[in-house]
Amino acid sequence: MNSLTFTLRGKMKSGKNEVMTTSRGMRYPKAQFKVWRSDMLEQIGYIARPFVGPVALVVDYVPQDKIRRDAPGILDAICHLLEKAGIVTDDAQVKTIHWTEFVPEKAGHCTVTIKPLDRVKPISV
Repeated sequence: MNSLTFTLRGKMKSGKNEVMTTSRGMRYPKAQFKVWRSDMLEQIGYIARPFVGPVALVVDYVPQDKIRRDAPGILDAICHLLEKAGIVTDDAQVKTIHWTEFVPEKAGHCTVTIKPLDRVKPISV
């Protein structure tokens, strides 16, 4: 499969502490996170088949305001989305992450690209 790119519009949520566990060990998302996730999944749309094997994740994040954001938390939420959308079968497939945060814009967004790792060259800094 070739790379896949999609853009998420709206405020990004952190995925940390958004999935709760019952006394019996069942995991479930908090109500607010579930609503946000549902909105984001609608924006992604239908994915025909998942990526197989390791992938690289490239995230270009444009926040809507100057509030400090938790980049690892947003990445966690994106990984939850990748699994729920069926883009990957397990977020452990993500082996390389390139995160770039830009200056805030009123119409903030997050552009996500997933690439098979065998086709990705390391980024030189």
